[in-house]
Amino acid sequence: MPNTYCVANCRGNYDAGNKVAVFSFPKVEELKWIQAIPRIDLVVTKNTKICEKHFTDDDIERVTTFYKESTGETLIAKLKKPRLKEGATPKIFPHCPSYLSSTRVARDGPEVRKLNLEEQHLHKAIAESLLTKEQYDN
Repeated sequence: MPNTYCVANCRGNYDAGNKVAVFSFPKVEELKWIQAIPRIDLVVTKNTKICEKHFTDDDIERVTTFYKESTGETLIAKLKKPRLKEGATPKIFPHCPSYLSSTRVARDGPEVRKLNLEEQHLHKAIAESLLTKEQYDN
């Protein structure tokens, strides 16, 4: 069975121009991808694909690195086929209305937000302490 393309109005690999890589839906984050794609009637099968035009450059790995223990050097090799980084979600939909494309990064988890808030409070306390010291010195 041929691959089916899930993003409406996208011309990736249809035009005579450059060919682009296509990716299958992940098993774990399938629901996240379905919610991200602006299409109401999307039914995902094993042949459903999405092209690289819908991901940011940060989401796609084109090279890999590995450490060679015998010589102690780090080697970099170009991948034959690009692959998605873990957690990558389609965000760019160029031929759809602009409100459907999002370049926002996913929200931080509660632990990260708590650490950020504590850091903000720490910086505020340090600034107040320095101000108090300056006033005391004067």
